[in-house]
Amino acid sequence: MSRYVWRGGWVDKDTGAPMAVKAGPLAIPQIRPVMPEYHSPVTGKLISTRYERSEDLKRHDCVPYEESLSPTKGRFKNARFCKKHGFKLSEEYRD
Repeated sequence: MSRYVWRGGWVDKDTGAPMAVKAGPLAIPQIRPVMPEYHSPVTGKLISTRYERSEDLKRHDCVPYEESLSPTKGRFKNARFCKKHGFKLSEEYRD
């Protein structure tokens, strides 16, 4: 598979040949923003790349967090649980 770099236009990294553009919708490279670092909730290990993230999820049989799957939608209502784990009690559940 060819790898392309920008040198006044997209060119093949190895040969310098311009990228061939097929008829139809424009094919462009996907540029993804840098992923912010975080500590794995399971192991505490620093995760800094998408590869490390996917491997950590696979290794511990986990799935990415999606707020829509959470029954509490990311809100915490048990004050004792929050204190024990260092979380912040949600506003709507404070006395």
